[in-house]
Amino acid sequence: MSGIENHYDKISSFSTRMTLLYILDTLYAIYFKQNYEKNTQYKKDTYHKMTLQK
Repeated sequence: MSGIENHYDKISSFSTRMTLLYILDTLYAIYFKQNYEKNTQYKKDTYHKMTLQK
């Protein structure tokens, strides 16, 4: 993350948001990978339940 990004002169803090998203996505991927099969099955089951409720 850039410590020299000037938030006052910009419309949005694009690079800060992108950096935070990258860090959070990376942490989530590491966490998800620890129990990949279980997490993948959970995602599929949850998605299936959501689509049946429509």
